[in-house]
Amino acid sequence: MDPADKKRTDIARMMTDLTAAKVELLSAECATDRARLQYSAQDIVAFAERQTLKRAIACAEALHSFFSQIEAQIQQQGRERGPAIASRTPRIFHTLSCTARRAGLLLQGYFSTRMNSPVEALTATVSLAVSRLAP
Repeated sequence: MDPADKKRTDIARMMTDLTAAKVELLSAECATDRARLQYSAQDIVAFAERQTLKRAIACAEALHSFFSQIEAQIQQQGRERGPAIASRTPRIFHTLSCTARRAGLLLQGYFSTRMNSPVEALTATVSLAVSRLAP
């Protein structure tokens, strides 16, 4: 196979994988929102399985880290190439990065035993409730 053809195939596969990840992240965000709205942080910490919470927090932190690296590279390219890069950057990267950042912050703050009260949990999560219409 010609290297150029392989590269195009790899890029197409990557875009398909990113689209699937976007849908899965949106699903995770919705599930987290449902839990956030239905249960207090104190109840979640008191009654949820510790291992489940630890895995969710670790997953959110890994997503946050990965998409923060991508976002940093996008910003670096933007500085190097000028503002035109922003229009060429696939919108899916921005969406995935925002969703991962919100999920990471939400899980890290909301499901943490460091929360002192449901008011703190609400305060920590309300600031994350940015419009889903934002790019």
